[in-house]
Amino acid sequence: MAKTLRTSGDYTIKAGDGYNSGSGANTINLDSLNVSVTGNLTVGGSSTTVSTTNTTIEDNIIELNTGATANSNNAGIIIERGSTGDNAAIIWKEDTDTFIIGTTTATAADKSSSLSVTAGALQTGALTATTGTFSGTVTSGGSFKKAIHTFTGDDAITEVEHAGRTLLLGEVGGNANVVLTLPDATGSGNIYHFIVSVAMGGSTTYKIQVPDADNTMTGQIMYLDEDGTAVTSFPTVAASDTITLNSGTQGGLVGDTLTLIDIAADKYAVSGNMRVAAGANPSTPFTAAVS
Repeated sequence: MAKTLRTSGDYTIKAGDGYNSGSGANTINLDSLNVSVTGNLTVGGSSTTVSTTNTTIEDNIIELNTGATANSNNAGIIIERGSTGDNAAIIWKEDTDTFIIGTTTATAADKSSSLSVTAGALQTGALTATTGTFSGTVTSGGSFKKAIHTFTGDDAITEVEHAGRTLLLGEVGGNANVVLTLPDATGSGNIYHFIVSVAMGGSTTYKIQVPDADNTMTGQIMYLDEDGTAVTSFPTVAASDTITLNSGTQGGLVGDTLTLIDIAADKYAVSGNMRVAAGANPSTPFTAAVS
């Protein structure tokens, strides 16, 4: 038979000395198939233990570490694995301001910022990131898709925006000079790969240069003279710091390629494949214009 207990004010059930006395040792047990609470539920104490087969939560946001005004503790989720191995963990590391996913010997009782987590494997269908640092071997089961950047006017080449991309020399109309300035070479290994997508006309040129007199280029560019089958190689000299492509004697036809690699402090390695149209003879693209 259903019963209702109604009070006109607060209703307190206290077992023995109660919890707030600090000496309470008794327990209140509710034995029922279902227990429903209508209204807000506030639970105090040092821990909450839920021993159910499945826990379903309607909230779409779960806040951990609520009420913190300043924080030095780690926060996250630890998954008990028993004898299978160390516990699994998704942890915000307060001492490094990073998330780490892996395994740990810690339990939920360990909140310190020195909590140790060994990074584990992560499998995902897609990953979007601004930057990435890898300390081991990177293996790909697919392919890496390079982004394309098109230069249509003067610009400063940067590591963040241009390294590792396919860089098109595409001045609209091919009737205005384009000067591109490389970043300071530091030995980063960054690769800048250029492809001519628009040939220059008249006296206009593409010019790729180092940022200052300390930087130079070393290497060679190969030229095919389309009058026949002759191939000419033009090497750099000690002071070479600028490459000029005029779509004529210095190359720069659509499809011609040029690669510069940051190999050491103040040093770029250069290689390329150019064509010179019938009626013209190849000439060196290298000058010491910055030095």
